[in-house]
Amino acid sequence: MKCTFYYPKTINTKEWDAIRGKLKSDLEELETGKAPEREVALYLETLLSQADTLEKNPAMRFFGFDKPEHMPSDARVEYFYWPTYIAAALGMKACLLYPGILGKVRTQDGQNAEEILRAILLACTGRGFRGHGFDDVKGLVEVTEFFVDHGAREFIEQCEIPCPEFTECFTQALLFLLAGVSRGSVAGDWGDDYTERAYDILVRAKMIVPEEEEPMVKERLYLAYGSNLNIRQMKDRCPDARIVGTAELPGWRLMFKGSKSGNYLTIERDEGCTVPVAVWAISERDEQSLDRYEGYPTFYYKKELPVTLREAESGKARPVQAFVYIMHEERKLGRPDESYVARCREGYRDFGFITAFLDEAYEYSARG
Repeated sequence: MKCTFYYPKTINTKEWDAIRGKLKSDLEELETGKAPEREVALYLETLLSQADTLEKNPAMRFFGFDKPEHMPSDARVEYFYWPTYIAAALGMKACLLYPGILGKVRTQDGQNAEEILRAILLACTGRGFRGHGFDDVKGLVEVTEFFVDHGAREFIEQCEIPCPEFTECFTQALLFLLAGVSRGSVAGDWGDDYTERAYDILVRAKMIVPEEEEPMVKERLYLAYGSNLNIRQMKDRCPDARIVGTAELPGWRLMFKGSKSGNYLTIERDEGCTVPVAVWAISERDEQSLDRYEGYPTFYYKKELPVTLREAESGKARPVQAFVYIMHEERKLGRPDESYVARCREGYRDFGFITAFLDEAYEYSARG
């Protein structure tokens, strides 16, 4: 396995295709696991030394064949971003196969190999994984599939080389596909249907369990933000429920609403706010119980939301789809009963959330 990457001196798409093709074949060879660690380290020494700093953003490093401002948008994707995606995948796969390998890499300019890989990962986020023009969804599907198939999820979970921007971009791309599959349509601007392909990608990313592999007792993920944060209460209401982790709902506001019989927590859209939530896995029996307690569908309705789950056991972050109860918006703001607020506060303490969210919701609702 030998790195032969270089920058062509003239614009020649055949030459560019050959260079990119060699990078892809290098990745395939690496994934066989047959290349010795020392050989891979030498490969990375040459490859990482070729990463070119972007003038407009020196924190990013690319493997583009020309200056991006000189390239039309379609060529920029094919010959500026794609070589960078492949190089990033080579670095991630090497780290997965040989943990700690970057500590053994000495680049030609003496720079830190981990920092260079982080800059390459950051460069991959430049377009949000999207394609050019009317092919933006097609591009997102292709890039997300590429990173799923070449170990990005495992790299994020297992390797301690953080690039939060890449993690967020990868997560948001998966959530976009998940939301589309949940709606029954992932379509491009030309009318191309990517729904089945997106479903297969999500299965490989372990975000969807195929029906034939689903457990006998089906579970759904439920987002709790009010008194159902209270573990004692949830165990009484939902005997099968188990804590999966926590998440946040950016762009949502917490508030108390209701009727003359009482005011309870709900959420509504507000781009300047966020709401902490617990993520529970509940059975069909549990959901039926919650429907009764929440007054579904008269008092509350249900909405599916994509969120980034922080797993309780491992602390790892991954995108998931979960449902939440939301009170019908025409209900009026009002002050809640103190016993209800006390149960909510206990739930906040159960999950380590700061109670300032509750205090702000109380003040906001009292003003209304």
